[in-house]
Amino acid sequence: ELRVLDRLVGQRFGLNVILVPAGGDSSLRSVASWLEDRDRKAGADGKLRPSNDRAYCIQDRNYRPLTECEQSWQRGSKRFIWHRHEIENYLLDPRVVADAFASLRAPASDWPAALPGSASDVERLLRQLAQPLLEDHAGWLTYAQLDRVKQRAGSARFAYPTGNDLKHASSSRWPRRAEWLDYLEKEAQRARAASLVFAGLPEFENAAIAAEYDRLLAEVTSEDFLASGRYVAELSGHDLLSALLQYINQYSFPLSIADFESELIASLSRQHTPGFFAPDEFSELARRLV
Repeated sequence: ELRVLDRLVGQRFGLNVILVPAGGDSSLRSVASWLEDRDRKAGADGKLRPSNDRAYCIQDRNYRPLTECEQSWQRGSKRFIWHRHEIENYLLDPRVVADAFASLRAPASDWPAALPGSASDVERLLRQLAQPLLEDHAGWLTYAQLDRVKQRAGSARFAYPTGNDLKHASSSRWPRRAEWLDYLEKEAQRARAASLVFAGLPEFENAAIAAEYDRLLAEVTSEDFLASGRYVAELSGHDLLSALLQYINQYSFPLSIADFESELIASLSRQHTPGFFAPDEFSELARRLV
């Protein structure tokens, strides 16, 4: 993320900015405060004066509603949320991937001929690779929805699933409907047993959980979600990038994740101009930082 921001915001617009990893969403406020306060100067009276430094935070959207992302970009805000799931989603724009493939193909005598050459062909490949991720995506959306319900009713969060909690069938790289419903229903049952506040939540009934999951699954498997390209913006960019790299590697082309990411970042830097994305957060960030 820091490399993308440096190339598309700092270097592109010649801005004197320092990029600092915050170490997760929970650290954003404390890191921002520290950055703004660290250069305070002592006046003649010995008291520290605020510096003129401004610290801006930007975080992954993950599974937040789009409205929350849009609100974060309102005038005066210093905490922003990407409109796409995470930074990798910007690198997976079909135009960027096609340009990266062209750059990799040029010097390589063993570049796989089966790999797509145009942005439209790349988009078809990404759509194909996205199919196995859709049930897992619906599960995360359902989890996020139940987490919001629980936080509105009380302060506790819906337990975050770990690898031990959320297993997947050997035939799939990602959890599917059965695994997600099993986890979500057990977590809801645990929460209801632990608190009278949560015990009365109709959203925590097994039938309601299954119905919400199926509603969201229908949405993300719809032709509109796929044909519009929303899946490139909203699915886990890390997982989709991993699936794409695995597809490339099946042709015995030696490409590491680090080298592929570097190629994609270079491609995005070549391709990007103001308005390349809609909305274009990189240009907007630069405008706010001037």
